[in-house]
Amino acid sequence: MYKNALKEDLIRVVEELDGTVESTDTVAKLKTKIEKCSTFESDAGFVKTLIKNYIDERVSRNERQETLEKQKIELAKLQLAQLEKEVVKLKPKDQYDVRKIGLHEGSNTTSTAADHMKMWGETV
Repeated sequence: MYKNALKEDLIRVVEELDGTVESTDTVAKLKTKIEKCSTFESDAGFVKTLIKNYIDERVSRNERQETLEKQKIELAKLQLAQLEKEVVKLKPKDQYDVRKIGLHEGSNTTSTAADHMKMWGETV
């Protein structure tokens, strides 16, 4: 009945069965609370189904989260590949030429902070 159940699942079951959960409750205490509640004594099948549903819900939520994280990683890889295509030639002092590939906004050349400082140094 409690196979693959985590503490968070048991807490949700106890709360659903109108029990009170304390922060110091252990998994064993939570199991005892579930087994001593009147709902368990009258309809153990319902409680077992409730536990199974909470476990399934948690597992599917974790799978969705994992899928979402993988999609974010894939998107970042695609964006990096797009940027790598735009870099044409590396120059000294951390500069590089870029090439526009699509209709998106972006610069045609890059500069460093030192380039912007040169104009101040020349006038002095």
